[in-house]
Amino acid sequence: MTTLINRLRAMKQRVFQGEAPLPFPDTLNIESSYACNLKCYMCPRHFDGVPQGMFTLDMFEKWVEPYIGKFKYVHLTGWGEPLMNKELPEIIRRCKAAGSWTCFTSNGLLLRPPLDRKILETNVDVIAVSCDADNAESYEYVRGKGAFAMLKERLAAFRDLRREMNAPTKMQLTFIMLRHNYEQLPGVIKLASELGFDAVAAKHMETAIHRDELKDAMWNTGILPDLPPDVVQRHDEVLEEAKAIANERGVFLTIHPRRMDHEGMCLVKPMTNLFIDYEGRVSSCCYLNANDVRPYNLPEEKPSSDGVYGELRLRDLMEMLESEEYRDFQRTWRDGGVPEACRNCLQLNRIHSTSTN
Repeated sequence: MTTLINRLRAMKQRVFQGEAPLPFPDTLNIESSYACNLKCYMCPRHFDGVPQGMFTLDMFEKWVEPYIGKFKYVHLTGWGEPLMNKELPEIIRRCKAAGSWTCFTSNGLLLRPPLDRKILETNVDVIAVSCDADNAESYEYVRGKGAFAMLKERLAAFRDLRREMNAPTKMQLTFIMLRHNYEQLPGVIKLASELGFDAVAAKHMETAIHRDELKDAMWNTGILPDLPPDVVQRHDEVLEEAKAIANERGVFLTIHPRRMDHEGMCLVKPMTNLFIDYEGRVSSCCYLNANDVRPYNLPEEKPSSDGVYGELRLRDLMEMLESEEYRDFQRTWRDGGVPEACRNCLQLNRIHSTSTN
């Protein structure tokens, strides 16, 4: 009780001194798994020896569950495959019981009995499945041989089970637009429709293992010049075709812009986003953590701060959110600056891109 009173006094003092209150984060990302059943060529997990860790139910119960109801949105996704965490259904169930809108992103290949039914029984709000192609050759270039036929089989069975159970869970297919695959977006929307998806999100490449791989991005990462005019024209034509197909088939389509001026910040919304990695380290973004997931940065480009506020086993979550370190991070973004931990992030190039699409 004494601690709570002291916190309220400190908050009143800040308001009295004239500082507008900074927002409480509305979105919590928990890295439910740092293990994966695939080895996608662009995934930065592979550079560090691929640890196979999980965010356990015990960790959730001790350190996060007391506060979970404070967050409007909970994403149970990080750099691994969430469905490899056997305790995922129970974690979802507890998030939903606390009133939080809950989702996770998966490669979809593990949506099979009995796990598929267990997941649907949690009434998770959205399952996003990553699929970056409308054909086996392109898909397996990224995900591995034999995976495309298996994915379609698993997703078709999951579609039928969802209908059988009359489950409220929505399905979203997430497509990463690259220079080599963006023309497949219309085909991906058709595939999503056939497999019973409710929505498609067309996003952009945001990370890679090596700098050269960033040349495949549809925006100016600083590695190559921005798209030439003929590619921009073709890109726009593909997007119009995709919109028409989505409208015709009743699929909700979201297209992330190549330029992402989002109230002066990246789409992560770092002022109101929080990330907890699989070992319980807390930061404002999945790119900010002790596991260096920006290996494409040259040594001289790496910021001096990793952006981690602390570890849950050593420091209470609310204490971190009330710390000067966290408030300074929020304040810097709010005032139009870039916090030290975010400097040299690729997303800064995208924010300040001259592109208008």
